Amino acid sequence: MGEGRLIVIEGLDSVGKTTLINNLKKKLGKNSNYVFTEEPGGTAPGKEIRKILENWHLDDMTRFYLFKADRIDHLNHVVLPALKQGKTVICSRLIYTTLIYQFSKEIKLEESYAKTIADLPEFDYLEKKIELILLCDTVDNIRKRLSSRETLDSLELEVMKNIEERRERYIDIINFCNKNDKVKSGEIVNICETPKQTFDKVIELLRL
Repeated sequence: MGEGRLIVIEGLDSVGKTTLINNLKKKLGKNSNYVFTEEPGGTAPGKEIRKILENWHLDDMTRFYLFKADRIDHLNHVVLPALKQGKTVICSRLIYTTLIYQFSKEIKLEESYAKTIADLPEFDYLEKKIELILLCDTVDNIRKRLSSRETLDSLELEVMKNIEERRERYIDIINFCNKNDKVKSGEIVNICETPKQTFDKVIELLRL
């Protein structure tokens, strides 16, 4: 396999992922060495799965396996082929969203992680590639942004329920991944006063 980079942008809804990724696309999108993708929805089947996840209220087990089905298709048809070609893949969300939303805080991260990557043998390789960026903001700011929207989909409604707990769990995930060599590198980026400041901070951190 080639020496491609896998950069994952994570964080709660309304924290600023979309703005950051759109700015990255403006800077890098015309360069064929960069591939932008997302989970769920990075493939045609994944887009259909995303519609189901956003529009249907499903039990946790059903959601877990829908995310896994999307991930298998996404890794095999988008991420791994691009990495083999030596490209840099910038992905909005990966397995870390599943660790946040499909497992309760009572379940240890070690157990959640093992269940999430089960049936994904390629993760032994990906762990050596993943550069995980967690966008972090205050709970009050995130709640304010979400509350200002006219409608929320089912995924965003989930965020509003236990926002403090999930923010803390994201931070725990970064620490867990770094401590146990589950990523090449993992960084927490606090949202700056302006999107440009956040963008510049990420560009410097990732050396893009």
